[in-house]
Amino acid sequence: MRKINEDKLVFFILSLLTLFLAFPTMLEVFSIPVTKFFYGSIICLCLTALFIKEYLIKVPIYFFIIIANLYVVGKDTLNQLLANRLRGVSGIPMENFEDISMLISFGLLFVFLTIMIEYQFVGKMVIFVTTICVSYLLLLNIFNDISVSYHVLGIFCLTLLNHLILVYGTRQPKVIILGVISLVLVSFSTLLILETNASSYLLKVTAPYRQELDKKGLYDYIDSRKYKTIGKTGFDEDDSQLGGAILDDDTMQFRVSQKNPHYFRIDSKDTYTGKGWESSEKSQSMSSTYTDKIESHSSLSVKEEKETLAFVLFYKANYMPTTYGNFSLREIGDESVFTQNPVTSRVDLERKEEINQVEMTLQELVFSDEELKKVELALPKEKVDYLQLPKNYSSMVKELAVTLTKDKKTTLDKVRGIESYLKNSSDFKYTKKEVDYPKDNEDYVAHFLFESKKGYCDNFSTSMVVMLRSLGIPSRWVKGFNTGEVVEKDGDKDAYLIRNRNAHSWVEVYFDQYGWLPFEPTPTFATPSVNEKKVLKKKETKSSSNEDPPQKKTNNSTDKEIQPNQTKKTPKESKDNIKWQTVLKWVLWLFLIGILLIIFYFRLLVIGWLLIKRKNFSFITFYPLILRKFERKVSRKKEVPLLDYATKIEKRYPTLKGDFYHLTAVFEENLYGNTVIFSESDKDMLLRLLKKLHKK
Repeated sequence: MRKINEDKLVFFILSLLTLFLAFPTMLEVFSIPVTKFFYGSIICLCLTALFIKEYLIKVPIYFFIIIANLYVVGKDTLNQLLANRLRGVSGIPMENFEDISMLISFGLLFVFLTIMIEYQFVGKMVIFVTTICVSYLLLLNIFNDISVSYHVLGIFCLTLLNHLILVYGTRQPKVIILGVISLVLVSFSTLLILETNASSYLLKVTAPYRQELDKKGLYDYIDSRKYKTIGKTGFDEDDSQLGGAILDDDTMQFRVSQKNPHYFRIDSKDTYTGKGWESSEKSQSMSSTYTDKIESHSSLSVKEEKETLAFVLFYKANYMPTTYGNFSLREIGDESVFTQNPVTSRVDLERKEEINQVEMTLQELVFSDEELKKVELALPKEKVDYLQLPKNYSSMVKELAVTLTKDKKTTLDKVRGIESYLKNSSDFKYTKKEVDYPKDNEDYVAHFLFESKKGYCDNFSTSMVVMLRSLGIPSRWVKGFNTGEVVEKDGDKDAYLIRNRNAHSWVEVYFDQYGWLPFEPTPTFATPSVNEKKVLKKKETKSSSNEDPPQKKTNNSTDKEIQPNQTKKTPKESKDNIKWQTVLKWVLWLFLIGILLIIFYFRLLVIGWLLIKRKNFSFITFYPLILRKFERKVSRKKEVPLLDYATKIEKRYPTLKGDFYHLTAVFEENLYGNTVIFSESDKDMLLRLLKKLHKK
């Protein structure tokens, strides 16, 4: 009984971990927040399936758990619909359709979860459940650009362990330990292979086939069918409705070779609506056009030395990344047309090619806090209102800003005070998953500061701008990309790859004689492009800021310079290779999983062959594994003698030619006769039986 309970406990824990890996990702795709209540509900469902046998009791419990989760996730929407109903308003308001569709998706996913739990705990069909869940995750990966590699590997390993527990139980610790070691080695090998030259080799070999599929429009078809309403990281022109969970998107945007990392700004917006950001007519009324080259000398405080940055643009939009300081831009190759908005500082490039190469000559912005403390508060010369706030914005926001800065004397001290509060306070949590939308009558900033206190860069940066404006300090909301990650060495420079997941927003504050200066209120982020004069004498160090914890280099980066006999890949080849790496990664995954499934299918034969070679081989211990295998094919009641059951099996499968009956007799002789008799001919017969067993 104790062993049975141990087996149940281990099976329960492994199954729970499998479900925890699979289903939260499915919810995130539909922008459904994953809460502690959801994890608790999975535990309750699993316990119900494991210990309650009567479906008259089970089904109501399942129904109650599903309804409770629907209410927790959509209580605001449901309460509003109920209130409308009580007021005699029929139908569903347009603003609630998206919430209702989300609740329907959540309900269907929860029903799917319940069915999978039934198969897992009642039917013990762990391989079937894993196949369904992994297949669905792969579909989500294809149509939503989400990363599920580690989820699939984890689910696969947990499932194999769970199956070992079902077959051998905890009474065979050596087998379980061997399985764990094998899984660890296979997992490590899989991750290692995916990061080595295997991907490059497969890219080269499969290039003609991939090009043919591309010509036939397969990948354009997949792109056209991707789920459009999911919040994803990336640059978007429409910021009128901020909020909601977002998923990381690894789509490449551009590559830049540079000595030092920089933030890359795209645009700024000046009008806060209470829900998001828009651009006023005054900020969009002026723009200048330049042919071949554009120069910007808006910053008065810059380094003397110049740095050259080489951009390779992969995206299709016209915006051009710039950074802080004085710079000049020119496109390499064809004649180019640049457009610059002097109010927002946005630069656009008229794109003629799929991939463009642009060179920037930069003198970095530099200032010290001591200098800025001497600057008096002043408004910019532009006619744009950088103190604008909605008429009905929450007074609590201003009260908080006043409290945070009551002991601050200078403008900079007030700015740093609010920046530090948002960046370092333990009251706030940086997350891209546990983020909801404010209610219809609720201010976006007030909701973040006083209710949810969970969010990502948009929450922190917008809150800082609104608090600064409430104090009369001119500021604006800026968006672009953070530094990205180093992918290789490019001569004496580092090549950074910037993806959609590096999209970011921050704050600019106006200081007279200095212009618009960047500030970073989001936790874990820093603006490496801004240097304080007091640290310039020290040896400069490179830093990287990412959505994830900063990394100096990725695994495939190198400090070695490119040798003369090596040829650099063109930007198009580089983009093509990275584009197909995801496809080839899954080819490798499926190949390795196929090999593992083959080994897993023949595991009894492999284990038998290994154990027979040992001098202290115990047939008494091994025979129950064979018996269990046959019992899955032909059921046996416990009261039926083994030899009678063996006779039944021999009649069902004549090709066994008495092998199973003979080995059963040997087992009983060893078990009841207290002897250890297992000859070489018996060993040969056992191997022959195991081979036949896998053919049945």
